[in-house]
Amino acid sequence: MATSVTCVSNVCVCVCVCVCSTQWISDSLGMVTLVGSQIWWTWETEDVFRRVREGNKHAMKDFAAKLTTQLSELTNMVRDSHTHTHTHTRQARLLHAPAQARITPHMLVE
Repeated sequence: MATSVTCVSNVCVCVCVCVCSTQWISDSLGMVTLVGSQIWWTWETEDVFRRVREGNKHAMKDFAAKLTTQLSELTNMVRDSHTHTHTHTRQARLLHAPAQARITPHMLVE
């Protein structure tokens, strides 16, 4: 079972880059979505700090705006009336991680 979860997680994390985030969340398992979003958030955050170090003064502000947009899209997806009940519950649980992830860049920007 651990091998299959690892395989599914690896595939879904790689697919995340190529697909719209709301579509990726709808198509993936809940735990895989959490793992993938945490992996990509960590990578993006490290990349933002690298860009700031290289002299891009607006990198953190741009990243904060991107996270706000992603959170808005996820909130709209949860509130969508066409969403099935089981999908709605999963998406509502997933809303906590992006909300927490958005706090760090916003604290640094302000």
